[in-house]
Order: sequence, then structure tokens, then C-alpha cells
Amino acid sequence: MGGDARTRATSPAPIRTASAASGATPPLRPSAGSVTSEAPASRPAMAMHRLYHLPLSPFCRKVRVVLAEKRQQAEMVEERPWDGRLDFLRLNPAGRVPVLVTTSGLVLAESAAIVDFLEATMSEPELFPADAVQRAEVLRLVGWFDDKF
Repeated sequence: MGGDARTRATSPAPIRTASAASGATPPLRPSAGSVTSEAPASRPAMAMHRLYHLPLSPFCRKVRVVLAEKRQQAEMVEERPWDGRLDFLRLNPAGRVPVLVTTSGLVLAESAAIVDFLEATMSEPELFPADAVQRAEVLRLVGWFDDKF
């Protein structure tokens, strides 16, 4: 799943960019784990997903590719994990990217969990085969790319 980090020209999903260092993101409440709810009940749901990412990270690239394939809009927030920004650490105490905040406020961390969530909740287009043997081979290749790139 390596390749160029840019969105394919055929993707209808526009991407907005914001810099986390500029303070463009609102303060968020602490989370107890990697899957949490970002927004308090009084805060309205976001208009689109928000992906905290690092442009050169292959794990972030994998999530961006899956979002584009699923034709999902996402606000891209460049996060520098080495800065240890408190608002980001509240989303993912491990301090690693990628982190996806869904339109409903669900917070997901780690590329494998994010990709699995997107595949399970957005059936079209289907990115993983239904056949168990073929699916195992795809997952083996994804693991190989995760390790090598």
C-alpha cells in the first residue's frame, strides 16, 4: 500500500489542511484509551472526519489512501508527535499518528484499527476480499509493507 501520499486525481473527496502547531484545533477532553469519543454531548458533530497525520509516515499514508478509496472527506491536521502537544496526547496517550476522529466524534488510533473500522463501516468499495484465504494474503502483504516501508 506504499506510493505517493497525494490524493488520486479521480478522488471526489476534497481535503482541507490545518496545522496542529498553529492551534487551529479546539481543545479536547482526555481519553481513556485509543477508541474514545472526542465531542461532549453539547458539541455538534463534525462536518467531516479529521485525520491527525504526519505526511511522510507510511502508516498515515495507508489511512489517507483508504479514505480516498472509500471517497471519504477528511480534514488533514499535520501533527508532529515529537512536540508532545497536550491536546493530541488526550486523543492518543501513546502520542503516535495516525489518529482519526470521525464525524460522530469517535477517536481511533493506529492505522490497522482505523483501516479495519473504515472497511467495516463503509462497504463500498470493498477493499478486502470476503474469502478468508485471500483476505489473509492481503493482510500478510499489508503487514509486510508496514514493516518494510
